[in-house]
Amino acid sequence: MYDSAYRNQASVAGDIKRLAARLLMGGAYLIIGWLLYLRFRDPVYQYVLPAPYWLTGEVSTALGPLPYVAPSFLHTAAFSIVTAAWFRDSRRVWLASCAFWLAVNAVLELLQLLNDPNPSRLANPWLSWAMRYVTQGVFDPLDLAAAAFGAFVGYQSLKWTARIGHGSW
Repeated sequence: MYDSAYRNQASVAGDIKRLAARLLMGGAYLIIGWLLYLRFRDPVYQYVLPAPYWLTGEVSTALGPLPYVAPSFLHTAAFSIVTAAWFRDSRRVWLASCAFWLAVNAVLELLQLLNDPNPSRLANPWLSWAMRYVTQGVFDPLDLAAAAFGAFVGYQSLKWTARIGHGSW
């Protein structure tokens, strides 16, 4: 009886450690992606929060397209991890979470192929904002590749953090 209660307590502690690790990892990815987005994207397209003055200025091209596609990668990886963290630990849940966020990013990227010259005609302000984001964005196949890689990294991160609380940490 005591042994069973101890195992249950250890299992709950492991679940909490896994949840915390995944939320911290996902949160870190989101913060890094947000900072990259603020630094490397045109301030005209930053609707939610304008870039602070210390993030603006000339942008180096030494890193090539990496800073521009990293937010797509980090967004997919972060939301895949954070979403799956709240569900039962299984590969099926991990795959569903990663596939869902890959699909969201792919749809948003593919919608940028549309060109609506007047998105403000929509009555709903959130829908208007979303359409403005989509129509003023530029389609980049590298963003699709980065999102796919983000889904892969998200899945691998979930696999890696599954060991937390099972005696290997």
